[in-house]
Amino acid sequence: MNGPAVTNATRGNAEISVIPGNAGTDATLGPAVIIVIHGPVEMTAIHGTVATAVRDGFAATTATLGLVATPAPLGLVRKTVRIGSAVTDVTIGVARNNVTHGSAATSAPSGSVMNFAPIGLVEIIAQTGNAMVGVVPGNAGTTAAAGMPVVQVHPGLAEMDATIGNAVEIARLGNAEMDALIGKSMLHSVASGLKVA
Repeated sequence: MNGPAVTNATRGNAEISVIPGNAGTDATLGPAVIIVIHGPVEMTAIHGTVATAVRDGFAATTATLGLVATPAPLGLVRKTVRIGSAVTDVTIGVARNNVTHGSAATSAPSGSVMNFAPIGLVEIIAQTGNAMVGVVPGNAGTTAAAGMPVVQVHPGLAEMDATIGNAVEIARLGNAEMDALIGKSMLHSVASGLKVA
């Protein structure tokens, strides 16, 4: 018990023991086991019928959820996570997804379904394709290689460049606009405050 408080909650026939604090939280939920480790700011425990491991803090966040995974499960398909001052919207198919968020890097490999989440200070755009993708954003740049397709991401405070497989995507992520060149059809879009719902 490393936290300053202990919370016990009972839902149905599942019992949850939560110990939030600087060190961590352990939660056991019926047939599903949830282990949540959060920082001193906030703690959220989401339960389902599969095992979930979530680690949140200043350094990193790891979420693994059986057949479907996300930094913070909201449903079985779409997930929304608030990390620091950023809002993360992630769309995930029925594939394993392991996401590690932190102040320095994020890794998101996911089975046969791609989960591609470039991180900015304000918002995160998540795109799902048919290829494995590993993304490791940092303050200056990121290079990620996954399976046959290669993803190179260079996120910064204002822009991001991504090359995915045979398709070329150039995304400049800022507070006001995002320009994208995708695949052979050369799609160009500019949207103010763009965010994946």
